[in-house]
Amino acid sequence: MVRASIIACMLPLLCACDSSLSECEDAIMAGLVAPSTYQRIDYDYCDINSCSIEYDAMNAMGTPLRKSALCIRSDRTKPYMVSDTTDQTRKIR
Repeated sequence: MVRASIIACMLPLLCACDSSLSECEDAIMAGLVAPSTYQRIDYDYCDINSCSIEYDAMNAMGTPLRKSALCIRSDRTKPYMVSDTTDQTRKIR
């Protein structure tokens, strides 16, 4: 019974993350030259107002590039602002 209660409490958080991840990906794709080539590789974290995603997409010359993006918004009623964090990610790793 306790497990069921814990799972029931966690479901809204999981759904919120899925929704946030999807909205972040939409914001990333809106800024791509070839959005159909977008492929998520991984994400470090995702919550209601921010997500960090690593993805592959082709540039204007058709060269596939691996990029990292951070999507942040001040609240759920506003769209995500996307920042390219590729350089910062590479320096850390």
